[in-house]
Formats: sequence, C-alpha cells, structure tokens
Amino acid sequence: MIRHLFLTLCLSISTPTATLADDVLDALDRPDEVRSWRAVGKLEIGGMGSCTATLIDTDLVLTAAHCLVSEDGTPHDPDDIMFRAAFQNGRQAAAVRAETFVVPDAYDPNGHRLTNGFAVDVGLIRLVRDVPSTQIAPFSPAQGVSRREELTVVSYGQGRNDAPSLQRRCNQLSQEQGLIVMDCDATFGSSGAPVFVMRAGRPQIAGVLAGGFNNPNGFLTVAVPLSEHLPILRRELAGLQATIGAPSGSAVQLLRPGDVSNSSARFITVGE
Repeated sequence: MIRHLFLTLCLSISTPTATLADDVLDALDRPDEVRSWRAVGKLEIGGMGSCTATLIDTDLVLTAAHCLVSEDGTPHDPDDIMFRAAFQNGRQAAAVRAETFVVPDAYDPNGHRLTNGFAVDVGLIRLVRDVPSTQIAPFSPAQGVSRREELTVVSYGQGRNDAPSLQRRCNQLSQEQGLIVMDCDATFGSSGAPVFVMRAGRPQIAGVLAGGFNNPNGFLTVAVPLSEHLPILRRELAGLQATIGAPSGSAVQLLRPGDVSNSSARFITVGE
C-alpha cells in the first residue's frame, strides 16, 4: 500500500502569525452538493492508494507529481491509474484510465526539499479518452494568484475518501520559495487537490496541493502555483520540445506504460 501520498515535512518557511481558517470541511455527500465540483475526482493508483485530481481539459487531469511516481523513482504504469470524476459513495460522473503523464524532471525528493520537492510537485495526466465538456465542465487555471485572495479546496482524504470534502474559505499566509503557504485542511489522499480562487464568481485553479509542514502557528499546507509549470507540461504532452526556452530545471519527462524513469524522483518519506 502506498504510504506517502501526502507529504509531511518540517520546512524552514517563515510564516506570519495569522488567524487560522475556521471554515470546517463540508462533506459533499449528495448529488446536488457535488454538482458544482464535478471536475474534481479521486485518482486511484493500482489499488495501492489514492490522491485527488482535477479535470482541466476534456482529456487532461492535474494532480501532484508524487502521486505518479513510486518510492524507488519508477513511474506508476498509466494503465493502473484511474480518474473517477465526482466520485461519491461508489458512484462517479466518469471513470477514465490514464494514457500517459508528465512530471517535472526537477522533482527529486532526495534533493533540496523546496527546490526539488514541494516546489515542483505537480503532474499532468492525459486520459485514454475525452470526457465531453457537456458531461463535465473542466476547471480553468488561474493566471497567477494575489497574496490577498482567499482560497477554496475540494479534496478527498483519509477517513473521507468516499466523497469529496469542501473547504469554502481558507487563508493564504504567504508566497515564498515557489510555493503558496496556507492553512487549508488536508490529509493523506488530499495530495493533488485543486486550490481555487474565485474570479468573476467562478472558481479557477491557482495551485495543486503538495503537502504540509509543522509550524508554530499549527499544521500548515503548501500548494504549487501553476503559472510556471503547467504550460511546460502541456507542451510536452502535445509533443513539443518543452525544454527549449524553459526556465532552468523545468524539463519534463514523458511517461508511458512500461517506461522506467531515469529521474531520481520518488516519494518523500513522512517525517524526513
């Protein structure tokens, strides 16, 4: 069983004293409650564990990199990865397997925890078939995120894996070292969850939940902003040479069934 689908580390990130979010998690147990969040789903990895993931195009799903790569650096077989959109008490709006996926080549849990771990912990999956937008409307990525914006998170997690949970409002505490630091609620299985901001009354994805760390203010969580990484991952999936003109360390690797990664990426052990 996969043990490390939510990363928990003690990081030297400074955060201001803040009033932590008091919005409780609302379980979306009824079909009408999940309707607005149908593009968020449960990502099952070969019966070994699960993460949270989000449809951002008819055939593209966003999640965390550490959900897609095993502890020894070997990518999971895409054939073993199933995206279940709006999974709720045994039912789902759509269930589609992965065809292939990409993760940043810089993702390396044995390297610097911020440069090569949390800060590049994002992956993009292409599904074997489209999910029609008339069936499920994908969420759009936000173009950057203001430090003043409140956040919303929809996620699955340990003890609440049968239906998604919604935290309508949590606080962004800082942006530093390539991460959004926040007080949003998360646990094992929440990795890859979309972190939303509201734009013109509609939710857009500002980042992907990567993990959490202990801080004097309490247990805080971090998300990877999408503005730098997502365009590169999209280009790679489209068959373009993503490394040309890309920022240093942002190359990606394309993973198909049966491939073995030559990257040193692997899961980060809890407590390291």
